[in-house]
Amino acid sequence: GGDADTELYVACDAQGVHVFLDAHDAHAEEVQNGLLRGSSFESYLAPGKDQPYFFFMPRLPDGPVVAEPTSFVTMYPNAGWRLPTTADGTFRNDIRRTPTGFGISVFFAWELFYDKLPADGGRWQFESIRWTRAGGFSFGGSESVHNVSSFGEIVFHGLDPENLNAIKRTIVYRAAERYRATKKAQSPVSRWKDPELGDPAFYQARVAPLLARLDPYLEKVHKDMTAADVDTVFRAAVPDWMELEHRVAALRTRYLKEKYLTP
Repeated sequence: GGDADTELYVACDAQGVHVFLDAHDAHAEEVQNGLLRGSSFESYLAPGKDQPYFFFMPRLPDGPVVAEPTSFVTMYPNAGWRLPTTADGTFRNDIRRTPTGFGISVFFAWELFYDKLPADGGRWQFESIRWTRAGGFSFGGSESVHNVSSFGEIVFHGLDPENLNAIKRTIVYRAAERYRATKKAQSPVSRWKDPELGDPAFYQARVAPLLARLDPYLEKVHKDMTAADVDTVFRAAVPDWMELEHRVAALRTRYLKEKYLTP
């Protein structure tokens, strides 16, 4: 069908993981004009072995940038797992014409994986099946769709301490921004202070001490942070900044159990 030849490139920088598919097509103009069916790329990314994977499926010639590449959900959001979305910038997808066909770029931000950062030589699972007019062709030799056992791998190189610190710095900035937003006056966290909609006693007993412990780390977040500051904030504050709503929900559960269910 003239649309099987594909080149795959994967790179990471301080912002996230970038996937680029160079999709050659001898009939790209006809695809662009709707005279022929374009390819689709059924793709999966898992941040390490035995991790749930993201599913995303760019479609040629100009499939829309989806808000969340999750038409096949393998895990729902929780304190240890986040879904990518274009709304918060953790996922981006773009398709453009090239001289030989189409270019597809996909981006996943490190915030999604702050607790799963790869080490140098670390391996993540990845697969992309190009469904062409002549059939399916895959990167890892998949035996069937969603077949984790036959996914290929992305192997990370160059993640020395300096580069990992640069990644952590980006995550610290994003986590601080997320933390400030999550504890605003009308947020689910701060709403516990409201005497009608919340529970001020719970807020003072459990939420306020948590915020009092986390707030001072915000003072360390600025453009001139040292590498040591980055490591300190990343270790001591980022997990709670990123998951504040989940942390408060867990505190609420414990508070109610102790108040009403403890003999």
